[in-house]
Order: sequence, then structure tokens, then C-alpha cells
Amino acid sequence: MASSRLLLPSSARRWRCSISFLMRFFLLVNICLFFSVCFSFYHYIFYFHNNSNEKSAIWSFSDKQHAQQSTSSLLSPAAYPVYGTHVQFEYNNHNIKNNKDMNISAVYALPYINYDREGNFTMNTYPSTTASDTSMSISIKGIVILLHACTHNAFKFFSPSHSCPNCIGLSEELQMVRNVLNRGYVALAITCSNVKSGCWDDGDVNRVRYAVDEFIRRHSIRTSQNNPNNDNKILVRAIGASSGGSMAAKIMAEGVVDSALVMVMSLRTQLVDKLMQQTSKQDNTIKANDNITTTTTIRRLYFAPMTKDKGTAKRVRENYNYFMENQKKLQLSKNNENHSFRLEVILDEDSCRSLPVTVEYLWNRVPGMTTEASKLIVDTLIKANHIDPINSNSLLIVDPTKSTWRDLLKAKEIIIPKPLLQSSLNIRSSSSSRNNNDNKKDEHNILWGTFDLTPGISPLAKALHRAWAMHEYCSESVNPALDFFEQ
Repeated sequence: MASSRLLLPSSARRWRCSISFLMRFFLLVNICLFFSVCFSFYHYIFYFHNNSNEKSAIWSFSDKQHAQQSTSSLLSPAAYPVYGTHVQFEYNNHNIKNNKDMNISAVYALPYINYDREGNFTMNTYPSTTASDTSMSISIKGIVILLHACTHNAFKFFSPSHSCPNCIGLSEELQMVRNVLNRGYVALAITCSNVKSGCWDDGDVNRVRYAVDEFIRRHSIRTSQNNPNNDNKILVRAIGASSGGSMAAKIMAEGVVDSALVMVMSLRTQLVDKLMQQTSKQDNTIKANDNITTTTTIRRLYFAPMTKDKGTAKRVRENYNYFMENQKKLQLSKNNENHSFRLEVILDEDSCRSLPVTVEYLWNRVPGMTTEASKLIVDTLIKANHIDPINSNSLLIVDPTKSTWRDLLKAKEIIIPKPLLQSSLNIRSSSSSRNNNDNKKDEHNILWGTFDLTPGISPLAKALHRAWAMHEYCSESVNPALDFFEQ
């Protein structure tokens, strides 16, 4: 029986098979290419995601040194943090009925750390000690007592850290501490008894004396070979501003310290007379590791007013003239030949003048400041006529304690590099215990990182106040005063 199927020639069948094979081949190639592209895209996304997580993990778990290296090019080496240790001394004054809140709060730092120009630090080879370890002694040039102004406290002088979580670290106070430590002195900041007003009174004299004695006892302080007098007596200086400046002079009159730097403060006539009367009296000074009584031969007083504060500057000049006029009379009144005491006084009217607000000034003065942020701040203040645009001297022409510079800056947007922002948030979180309402603060406080805009705790505000130079701490007077004290 014949078949109904159409039989093609052999050549046609071969041609048909070739076409079918090619179609299948191209289909297989396209499928392979499709899966290859999908696999490559998936691999790229997977690798990028893992690599990002790996970098995040490195940053999250890196130590402080890694963080410093990541941000060292952004921050000024001159504005490095200064860490202190918070201590409390139990002070029992039996003349006071309620002693619950009479403990003495203080923060101190030892001159152990040397910073290089890049901001890296090395530890000096001083013996270590703790508050309870009195078997070892600390070798230092002396102690500088730091006395705050009204509304302030000892926490303003040091950067926040685990050893002082309540510390704030305002720019001018930090610079004062840097100067003190770089000279080989212990920096000992003490808070007054009236924590509500932050102002000192006469009752604080004995509290300061007790704090110094207790600090020396706990740490077995001894003087080093850098002591300019080359003796065993521990040199105790005082530096204070405003109310703290008056207290510096008071504890000098009471023999707690042998020299005092008085910033932006004049002295009452009674205190001036007492300082001069002390020249004919034997002064009980602290001897290292013993209770020997000796006679202080020289006391030095250094006035550092701000000339823009004309009223205070005038009264300080009157104090100085009064000292000078009575100096000869004071020397002639000494009948005891065993006392060769003299009072030396300097009036410095140059160190605490107004400073230009430039990009470099803010970068080198404010902790956490970047050059980009500094430029934005300066440009904003110039455009708002807060900085003199005519004379090109970059001086403030509007008082920053009363102006609206905060509102001007909050209206601006600023990009903080992620490593610096993370570092800033870490610093803020370590000091969050100083304010239980940190989470409720204005978002701009987080945006601006360590250079907070909040009144009272803003290093940026402190730098602007110092540049204005009306009634403020003046770190520029510290080194000249210490030079005078060490003569």
C-alpha cells in the first residue's frame, strides 16, 4: 500500500535540519547570555552590599585611634580635647548645720600627655597613681587652681570622657587648661559651694584650701626639677575670671597660693589692703611630704582686664596704681629683718583685646570644627553685618552675647563628613548623663555635632564671646602670667 507522506529530496531534508539546529543553537546561546547577565548583576549587588557592611563594621568597632586617624585631616591639631578626672572631696565644716551638699566637686588633669603638631599624643614617663594609692608620688612643677566665673563650674574646663561624663569643654577654658598642662602644672578646677548662682563667696576660701591639701595628700604630690625655685615647696598658683578672679586674689591673701592671675575683675579696697598687709606676716605654705612652716618671700599678682569693658578696666587700673603708690610705704613698714617679702604686680592691658573672627580662628579654637563649617559661619556673619566687612579686620561689630547669630546659623545647611559626625555623636553620647533631656533637644544640636549652639554649653559661643572681648576668660594671658610667676 502506497504511503501518503510527501518525501522531500535528501538535499532539502539536510537544509531543514541545519536551520533547526541553528535556531536551537542561537536559542541556547541567548539563554546562557541571559543567565550570565543575571548572575553578574546579582554578584555585583551582593558584593557591593557585603563590602558596605564590612566597611560599616570596621568603623563601628574601630578604636579611638582609628577614629582619630579618620578625622585627623578634618580637625585642627590645636583644638584637641583635654580629658580630666572628676573627684569629690568630703568637706565637713562643723560650723555649717547642713553638710549634705558641701562636698567639694573638682576636676583635674595631670601634665602627662604630650601632643605633637598632628594631634597625636605620647605618654610621659611619670609614675602612675590613683586616688587611693599614696605609695607613689607624682612629680610636677606645681598646681594651678582654676576658678570659674558666675553661672559656671569646674566641668566647663575639660572635655567629656568616661572619667568625667558631666564635663562639657568650652573652647576658651580648654585652651587655658592646655596652656597650664603644657607648662608642667597640674590643672585643678574647683566648683564653688553655691552651685545655683555659680558665684564664689568668702566661705569658699577654706573649701579651696582643703581641696588642695586633700589632692596633694591623695597623690603624694612632689615638685620636679622644673621647679624654678629648686626647693621642696609645692608651687600653687590660681587663675580665675570675674568672680573666680576675685576668689583667686582672696586665696592668695589667705596664703593658699603664692600667685594669682585675675581676669576681667577689679578688687575691693578691703581685699587690696589685706593683700598688702600680708607682706608683714608669716605665711604658712605647703611643703612637699611634710608640714614644715616657711616664709614666702615673693607673691605675684597679674591683672588681665579687657579694655572693651571700660568700667572694669578703669577700676583695675586704679587697683594697680594703688598697689604701686603703697609699695614703697609697704617696704619701709617692715620691722622684721627675717621677712624679705615683696608683692609684685603687673597690669596687662594688651593680651585680652578683641580677636578677628576668621576661618582659621574658629577652626583652631572650637573643638570639632571643620574648615568647611568655619567658612560657612564666617561668611554668614559677614553677610549679616556681624563681622566688619569694610575695614577687612574681621572683628565682630555686633555683641554675640545679645545678637541673633544662632538663628542665622540654624537657617543654614551644613554637611558634616560621616566619620566626624559619628565621632561627634559618640562624644555626645558619652556625656549624655549631664542632661536627661538630651533626646528632646533641638535637632540642630545634633546637626552641629560637638560645636553645640545651646547657650551655656556651646564652645562656638565661647569662641565668639572671647573674640568680642567684653567680659570673658582670656587664655592669651595665661602664658605671660606664668612667665611672670616663674621669674
